[in-house]
Amino acid sequence: MTENGPGRAENKHNSPAEEPDTGANETRGEDTAKGTSNGPGAPTLAPGDLLAERYRITAIIGRGGMGEVYRATDETLKRDVAIKLLLADSDIAKNVEKRFLFEAQAISALKHPNIVRIHDIGQAGSRTFIVMEFIEGVTLDRHIAEKGKIGPRKAKAMAREIAKAIAFAHRKKVIHRDIKPRNIIVTPRGDIKLLDFGLARPETESGLTETGRPLGTPDYMSPEQRAGAKDVDRRTDIYSFGATLYEMLTGSPPRTIRESEIPVEFRSAILTAMSNEPENRHQSIKDMFAEIEAGFEKSAPPEPKKPMLGAAVAVPPKKIIVRILIALAIIAAVALPVYWFGLRGYMLKKNVKSLLHLYLDPEKPDADRRKARDKLIEMGPKAVPTLVRELEDNADLTYGRKGKIAGILADIGDSRAVEGMIRSVVDDKKHSESMKRTGYYSKMMAAADKAEAVLEGFDRYTDAVAKTLGVINHPKTVSYVRKHLDSDDIYLRLFTIRVMAQMKRKKDTRPLLEIMKDKGDDLKARAEAAAAIGLIGHHSAVRPLIAALAYEGDVQLQAVISLSRLRDRSAVKPLMELFNQPKYSAPLGLDETIVATLGRIGGTAAKAHLWQIYQRAEEEGNSELQRAAHDAILRIDKPQLPDT
Repeated sequence: MTENGPGRAENKHNSPAEEPDTGANETRGEDTAKGTSNGPGAPTLAPGDLLAERYRITAIIGRGGMGEVYRATDETLKRDVAIKLLLADSDIAKNVEKRFLFEAQAISALKHPNIVRIHDIGQAGSRTFIVMEFIEGVTLDRHIAEKGKIGPRKAKAMAREIAKAIAFAHRKKVIHRDIKPRNIIVTPRGDIKLLDFGLARPETESGLTETGRPLGTPDYMSPEQRAGAKDVDRRTDIYSFGATLYEMLTGSPPRTIRESEIPVEFRSAILTAMSNEPENRHQSIKDMFAEIEAGFEKSAPPEPKKPMLGAAVAVPPKKIIVRILIALAIIAAVALPVYWFGLRGYMLKKNVKSLLHLYLDPEKPDADRRKARDKLIEMGPKAVPTLVRELEDNADLTYGRKGKIAGILADIGDSRAVEGMIRSVVDDKKHSESMKRTGYYSKMMAAADKAEAVLEGFDRYTDAVAKTLGVINHPKTVSYVRKHLDSDDIYLRLFTIRVMAQMKRKKDTRPLLEIMKDKGDDLKARAEAAAAIGLIGHHSAVRPLIAALAYEGDVQLQAVISLSRLRDRSAVKPLMELFNQPKYSAPLGLDETIVATLGRIGGTAAKAHLWQIYQRAEEEGNSELQRAAHDAILRIDKPQLPDT
């Protein structure tokens, strides 16, 4: 979560009264007996203080750029409550008070058993506060982290409660805009509570929040919300609900959607809800849950037919039965070999090609294309030979479509695909170079740059194949491609380096280091080698990577990124020396990458340097570098945060 000042300690708690993850928000954590400083300055209230002559503070829950959150006791009604107190800073108050008050108004209007209740709103001097119910339990993201992914049946029951809360808010013309596992509480009884309406707004109102930029958590935001659209509607909540269901069912954040990991009962509903275009999503939460119900009905096994009582069973004479059995045996003896060795193989190949054609046709409905892909994956190793032949022999396939076939082979994970995929790369490279030399594209398409476009597409395809080979992880894969490591063809060399990176064999570190250090070698190959070294992650590469900081261009940038993966603290000082050097021809984003690397390495020295960078950026008015330093410091203080 982002806060106004870096270096804040995290206080964990499972109360609902929190702000969104982006912009102004409060941290979460365990209850503490005393208020811990969350940044510059101490908390306004301390345990034992009395607010508005009624609420006795018992602990600070969190503090962020918008306000502070406390656990307190209502001495009038003798109950625990959560209090959100707006910060006293006048500039902040002016910018966020309208949204702060709207959150209170929105929740007070949403009286629903699955939505956190608001008890009171008041003033403490010049500061506004909201009193909300205190909920025992854990956030859904913590529930997933502790217990793993949720089974389809239980997920359906939980999804029904979440859907009820969202649908009720939509009926009241309120869009939540920040639905995610962190804003959902699971109580010890298994009840579900939706909270944090800090980003909510009326459905009839358009525009960005007061900060002038879209707020929320990118992993769960719809594309139009991430783009800062002014007219987002309830369909943005439907997208976020689909992303939340994906994490519930797979245990992974929805950064990369793997269709095969989604249970079949939910697959169609989630993929429809997470469509990039709002018009392709469900138009209401009710429609979305109806599709989930339909998914369960389709996956349910058919009920066995019961014989009718009193029905007569006709039994043919014994001789007729014997003759029928003999005839069936003769037919089977003749037909089965023909079917098994001929017709069966032909029908299987035809079926695979038909499904593949449907999946690769962009004009077909998305739902049909997804079903075709799922069937190919379900066919498993049986489909591999036909898919590999399509990669090798079908000259009409674009590299984008070939990359999709590589993705299917990765999901199947059969080692028989390895040699064919490598041959498809080598043969396609020869074909592409031939096209470029003869000027075929220039003559036939009246565009000389078409040949270059083919090579760029080939480059992207080799990257997809390399990742697929890494997933399959066949022991002979590297030996198949190592012969191209010294090739004069840069594209085949890049392919070989990418395969070595995906295989993550530590003994491949040495030849990659030799490529990176060879200043006479191609710059692309050296940069790719530096990136591969970081992915392999062997400690022997630290010193050569530090030496590579003296190189220029992409090699230097990839060396910094690889050091961030190795996280060796001996790199802190060289990284700071590189940061302080004049940069006349440095790659774009080098400073921000160095800052992020220091945050991932961690340690006292890195944190001290990051504070210096933060203060210098603040003095120079460099908001991007200041924000990068802030995030890096926060990562050191909160090492459990995932890499971005």
